[in-house]
Amino acid sequence: MKPTSLNRQMLTALDKIRHGTRSLPTYGLTPRDCEQMLKGMTDPLLEGAGLRFSILNQYGWFVRELSRLFRTCSGPDLAFCIEASIRKWQNFGLETNTLQFLVCRIYERLAQDDAGGV
Repeated sequence: MKPTSLNRQMLTALDKIRHGTRSLPTYGLTPRDCEQMLKGMTDPLLEGAGLRFSILNQYGWFVRELSRLFRTCSGPDLAFCIEASIRKWQNFGLETNTLQFLVCRIYERLAQDDAGGV
């Protein structure tokens, strides 16, 4: 397994997730609702990137995995699972910075929604 170096934004997001006092708004959602919510956040970013269809599908599976994690885990468990997921998908050949960008974007939007913003 290749080592993964996480960027500053990802480390900050993981730290906030680890020490968060509340669950994110995705926690406890149905699988379908959570996946649709996260796909709505990431699909425009991925589709505009000009990636091949096969690579787009791989990032789609990564987002599905994040959906499961964000609806079933919280706190330190969620942070650990996200980090492990990034490592796993990096070793499947996906670009590390893109994986981290997607996680950070999702977390920022969820935290913003949780705080009452849109």
